[in-house]
Amino acid sequence: MVSGAKMKLAEEVLKIVTDQSYQKKPLIAGVKIVELKRHLAEDGAFAEIVRFERGKIVAPEEFRGFVVAQVNHSLMVPGTVKAWHLHQLQDEIWFVHPSACLIAGLLDVRTGSKTKNLTMRLSLGGGRACLLYIPCGVAHGLSNPYFGNATMTYLVSRHFDGSDEKRLPFDFGVNKDFWEIKKG
Repeated sequence: MVSGAKMKLAEEVLKIVTDQSYQKKPLIAGVKIVELKRHLAEDGAFAEIVRFERGKIVAPEEFRGFVVAQVNHSLMVPGTVKAWHLHQLQDEIWFVHPSACLIAGLLDVRTGSKTKNLTMRLSLGGGRACLLYIPCGVAHGLSNPYFGNATMTYLVSRHFDGSDEKRLPFDFGVNKDFWEIKKG
């Protein structure tokens, strides 16, 4: 076989084969995903998550001015789906430690948004150090379909008092398998 020559596939395969897409998926308006610099060394790794001046985030630059009212920590046991959560007043910034892995889901339910009803699904952690910004009005949730516990830390723009905690059914606007590991 000559290198670079196109291989002919079997007829039964041609009937069911699909192309894998690597195109960048659209973002919900206002959502930000910021990759953090992770410094690896023989003795471990280091990543600066956020830098503050007088309670306001100054770095990463994409979150400059975000006023942190509270920092929270959440543990998710295997098989857990925490969705959909929704806030009308609170913005959030999520960080999943690179040694953990969680599936995050976002759904734009804001009236008048140019991305209304758009969903996003992404893996957080899994060796990556990144921050995910979720503006108010965007429903959000997490799934841990893996075998071990996973934790996340998140910053919020309002103190928790229960008044801005809204819920939607976990399968609202998505298929029930949205929160599961995709096969194939």
